[in-house]
Amino acid sequence: MVRRAIARLGVVLLLVSMFCSLDRVNGQCPATIDEKVRSATVYIDQTGTGKSTGVFVGPGKILTAHHCVSGTGTVWVWHCNSTRYSVGTVEKVDREHDLALLSIREECTPDPLCLAGSEVGAGNEVITTGWGDDATNLSVWRMKDAGVFDHRRKTDTMGRNGRSGGPVTNAKGQIVGIWYGNLTQEKQGLYCELSYIRTLLKD
Repeated sequence: MVRRAIARLGVVLLLVSMFCSLDRVNGQCPATIDEKVRSATVYIDQTGTGKSTGVFVGPGKILTAHHCVSGTGTVWVWHCNSTRYSVGTVEKVDREHDLALLSIREECTPDPLCLAGSEVGAGNEVITTGWGDDATNLSVWRMKDAGVFDHRRKTDTMGRNGRSGGPVTNAKGQIVGIWYGNLTQEKQGLYCELSYIRTLLKD
């Protein structure tokens, strides 16, 4: 009986291992990558402006959309690894491309996400992560890049309220953009191109 139980356990572990290996990226299962992105994603609430999303790109550094923090009210930031809100300070902005870099004074922050080496290209999958109307509903959506639109990139489906400022990542969990909003009539989404993010973080 004991030998049979051990054998069955071995089969289960083997199947789990095979399942993960079917779709590994850089040695990680997709679920592990999603969890890393979720951990780095924050909820932003600026008094008088509204609720949105951001992502850690360095220790205490958060990237989001400028329109999410363009008001004069206090910027409150909450992340999954904390039990309280932090006050965010807007350090740099790119109004033309709707980007903003925040900083928070926090000793322990999640591991940041890194930038991808290049855009994903039209027709390839991108993953968007963002909050809903409150800090209890962080969700992940998979969609396809639909090419360039003005100085942004399109997706084949729309987003929802609260996702603005959130990370758009590739299959490796690397940032390829920051979510902007929707083209309502075309039923498509928009996100900021990677090159503008690089410029903001480099300056």
